[in-house]
Amino acid sequence: MINYIQVDILCTVIVIIVYFFTKGENKIISNAQKALRNLIFSEIILCISDMTAYYYRGTHFLLSRAILYLSNSMYIEMILASSVFWFLYAVSKTETSLSKNTVRLLCIPFWVFTALMIVNVWTGIIFTIDSNNLYSRGSGVVIHWIASMIYMTGGVAVAFKKILSTQSPLQKAEYRPLLMYAVAPLVTSMIQMTSYGISSLTCGITISIVLITFSFQSNQIRLDELTGIKNRKSLRHYIEDHFDKGELTFFMMDLNRFKMINDVYGHYVGDLTLQAVAKSIRKTCGSFSEKLYFCRYGGDEFLIIGEDISETSAKKVEEALRKGVAEIVIDELKGTQLETSVGIAVGKCSNIQEYTALLEKADKSMYEDKQRLKAMRNS
Repeated sequence: MINYIQVDILCTVIVIIVYFFTKGENKIISNAQKALRNLIFSEIILCISDMTAYYYRGTHFLLSRAILYLSNSMYIEMILASSVFWFLYAVSKTETSLSKNTVRLLCIPFWVFTALMIVNVWTGIIFTIDSNNLYSRGSGVVIHWIASMIYMTGGVAVAFKKILSTQSPLQKAEYRPLLMYAVAPLVTSMIQMTSYGISSLTCGITISIVLITFSFQSNQIRLDELTGIKNRKSLRHYIEDHFDKGELTFFMMDLNRFKMINDVYGHYVGDLTLQAVAKSIRKTCGSFSEKLYFCRYGGDEFLIIGEDISETSAKKVEEALRKGVAEIVIDELKGTQLETSVGIAVGKCSNIQEYTALLEKADKSMYEDKQRLKAMRNS
């Protein structure tokens, strides 16, 4: 019994450390971060409930039966809850578009099972506690297994669909870790279902939370906090990895009249604008089969880099970037159409000096494009 409880204590300590490790100081968190934190909280409750149910099974005192019903109910409920939060995490992380009504609809199985769990004390459909205060599975536990599996595999399916739909190798690599999350919980749940009396699922979920968190933190170091795309630190690593590896095409772009947006509508709307532009760039780059790297270079400037792409392809990328930004609609801008300037430079990067020269060439080209567009507006 001691070893069994020690495993749950260890899992609890690990996920608590993971929570504080990922908490950070930023008060504004994304939907993916919210789902991950809820997943961590459900795992903590899961472990505590598992320990409690195991410790008090077969005991007899005034509240023993009530404690066993409550702990076992919370344990089973949190297994399903963790599957739901994982699914929502995968949806948010892959930026899969789901309406609020669709999310509510997808959560119906969870609420139906919750209702069954509430009346379980009287029906015994999910589990029963016999006269010896020992736990036994009910026939309705199959509903719990199926629902958990659906949410778990649903999260994997969302990630897999996103990987298939994007043409960008960089985005495929970003979403690939999500495919691995379900492996440990599915394996340990199968062990638990087939080997009655063994509780291994808490270990499986803990392993996956740690793996996802490490992947998340690794990405966060190289992600821009506001827009969620790569940052200058990531750019430096990318360039160093591509020294002497072929010809690179730089697309330097920024927003025209962005200062006006900040001055007239406020910095909050300016931030919304930058987030929308970053999302547009991600979508545009994902629509091409060529290897396109993109990052926020600074302020309202973004850098896209293509590897060994033709002049024709470069022109298509440029046009797609302009079109993507022009199609952005932000309610707070009250009809103001966004416009971007794009500068292109092509060359090899054998060292940091050549990279700097190529960057300056792209920046100069972008400035010339900005002047051209300004002249067109004033004519």
